[in-house]
Amino acid sequence: MNEQVIRTANLIWVIQHYLLTDEPLENWLDTENNPELGGLFSPAIFQDAQIYQRYLAGKLRDVGFDTINAGERAIGIYTARYIIEKLPKETIEAIANSLKIPIEDETKKKPFCEDTEKVSKLSNKLYEAFEKALGETKLKYKFQSFEPIYVTKEMLESPEKLFRYPHHLIFTENAIETMVKKIRERKVSPRIADYFLGSLDTYEDSVPALPAVEVIIEHAENTHAVWTAGDTLNLIWKLLPGDDDFLSERFERLVYQLYWPKIGSTWPIIHYSRFEFKEEQDDNLFRDSLGWLMSLKTIEKLNPELAHYLHFLGGYDMVDQIQSGIPEPVRFRAFAINSEGKTSKAVFNRVIKEFAEQEALSYLAHPEGTEEAKLVIDYALSGKLDPENVPFIIEKLVINGNYSGVGPYIINRYAKDAETLEKLFKKLDKEESKNHNIIISIFDAAVDGASEKAELPALKKFADSIKALPTKKDLKEGIAHHLDRGLLLAEDTVKDFERARKKLIEQLAY
Repeated sequence: MNEQVIRTANLIWVIQHYLLTDEPLENWLDTENNPELGGLFSPAIFQDAQIYQRYLAGKLRDVGFDTINAGERAIGIYTARYIIEKLPKETIEAIANSLKIPIEDETKKKPFCEDTEKVSKLSNKLYEAFEKALGETKLKYKFQSFEPIYVTKEMLESPEKLFRYPHHLIFTENAIETMVKKIRERKVSPRIADYFLGSLDTYEDSVPALPAVEVIIEHAENTHAVWTAGDTLNLIWKLLPGDDDFLSERFERLVYQLYWPKIGSTWPIIHYSRFEFKEEQDDNLFRDSLGWLMSLKTIEKLNPELAHYLHFLGGYDMVDQIQSGIPEPVRFRAFAINSEGKTSKAVFNRVIKEFAEQEALSYLAHPEGTEEAKLVIDYALSGKLDPENVPFIIEKLVINGNYSGVGPYIINRYAKDAETLEKLFKKLDKEESKNHNIIISIFDAAVDGASEKAELPALKKFADSIKALPTKKDLKEGIAHHLDRGLLLAEDTVKDFERARKKLIEQLAY
């Protein structure tokens, strides 16, 4: 299903359901009072649209097909909302009838909106009909624009209006301060806080939102709001200087205080495989909290009892731990604690021996130094891996937050070994390699993950290496343009990162 068909199919689906309901417009669109369809206009869908808008504007590079499809779905849903709010129900129904769109529920084996061929043929006529009724043009592109809306303090008096449709929202300092205050004082719902935090798309804007993040993680029962707050917290954590033990310990203590109460004790960790959660989202939240706690380097100081269990667990073979149902974050942390003091080579060899390949790569994707990074890259280039796993680990190494100096080393290696990478990728997909699509996506991941000045010359070398690969003449110029724009984006990202780091250090110092 191509992108436009996904967008149109979701537009049709929402219109069909709207025409089936007898509820007044506001009741039907209200998220709080309509749990069945209110989720269509949730922070999750809103953020899907925003991420896609950033991608279309070239502000985000490393985006997969699932993210693009989710973005198109969101655009279709919000386009339907716009139509519903602007046109009388009778007009919408008349257009649906004229185009022979059945007003039906989903009991049919194959609903109309799932018939790709029919939706594709109908798409242009559908938009033309609604454009004529609205007196507008380019309806299908209405919510693909990344035109900014500058949010002032006064606009936050009615935040529901601000988050009614997905836009590129740029908050003034006063607006961020005002919204953070509202969240801390519990004067807005976790859902509104979710919209707000998800709309912050720079490191610099995320830093002053930290107090709001703390409140949402600590108090919100809305699972998605907690996850969005966690994403913001992760952005902030990446800003911490790796050589500042005082700030790192202070921040880790904060993370521990936020997530440990969601676990409560070591008992549910030890007996995780023996009980069931009533809701899947509760299980997901529990595992998410475990992931945060297991990433704390100071866990032994923060929770000696938990550290004791991890030491005990690390003495067992990884296969035994898997069979016992030990969650992956716990297994990884137990392994790390019991590997302290061993050489990088010894740890690497044990990981390769004891872990399944996918798990091994997930564990190795966070090297703490250039020696560890070298071992992982050499392994990826050795030809010993399943070809499908090579892009996974190569991309993870640059998109993850890295210690100072590690990022430039990794990117310089990619620049040096671009031809070897391309040969490995050819085993995965000859056509994609012919157009250099896979290695360009690795470059895009490095652009999105850029965080220090030393990565910029390394990225330039990587771009030059890709340009030097044999390329069709008709593609050469387009590839060069894409890479050059990526270098400019990386410069902006690094500047944002540096400003935000300075702001965070000042904020945590008091």
